[in-house]
Amino acid sequence: MAAEADISVANWYAIEQERIKVLPLPTLRRIEQVLGVWGATVIRAKMIDPQTINLLALPSVLLEKEPEFPTTPKIYVAIDRKKILLN
Repeated sequence: MAAEADISVANWYAIEQERIKVLPLPTLRRIEQVLGVWGATVIRAKMIDPQTINLLALPSVLLEKEPEFPTTPKIYVAIDRKKILLN
């Protein structure tokens, strides 16, 4: 089934075990097609204009306090002491 969905067997198992939480829509649609559940997924997403996000207003932790870093997988942004966004 993984080959039919054009993904690796390892990724197929990771998706089954819910270790992969986000998929590109085309990949999701191929998996649905292979499983015969086309269109069964419901996507609840709200588009956000990244230009409207005030990065300096988000919760923060100094890099020196690494043990306090969140353990939840998410997207994190690095800003230096001069409040300059690091690439």
